[in-house]
Amino acid sequence: MEKYEKPWGKNGSHHAANKNSRSSILYISDFTEFQAIPWYQDRAFLHQKYIAERMSSRQIAKLIGSSRSTVITHLKTHGIRLRRQEESHAMNPGQVRYGSKLLHGQLVENKGETQIIQKMVSLRKQGFSYWKIAAVLSSMAIPTKSKTAKWQAATVMKILKAQN
Repeated sequence: MEKYEKPWGKNGSHHAANKNSRSSILYISDFTEFQAIPWYQDRAFLHQKYIAERMSSRQIAKLIGSSRSTVITHLKTHGIRLRRQEESHAMNPGQVRYGSKLLHGQLVENKGETQIIQKMVSLRKQGFSYWKIAAVLSSMAIPTKSKTAKWQAATVMKILKAQN
């Protein structure tokens, strides 16, 4: 450990140190590591995270405490090819459609939601409007994909049209 003397007293007052006053001693551990250059300037780091680990620029920015635009700028500076928009969406497709769920990275059937879809289809065949089906589902407190209990007619319509 290195020893540094502070030029002020114990109470933090900035008095001049003289031979009669005690000086406080500050110890700095030599176990602390500091990154010499910012992570976004380290090509090997960016390559590892963006290419090898397939992290998004947003994830990298969060990891290193930087902005997404800074990460993107330095990816380009280091000649690391940015993914096309289609590739980005393939990695993170957004919300999984109603009737499916992600299990260990694989899209599988959500049996509970599939039963609700079958109920929607049945109600629609009986002549119920999308609005009325949404009202029935909400009154039964059946959660939507986002776990709210309020169904919208447009949501019911999208789910049923995706079944055709």
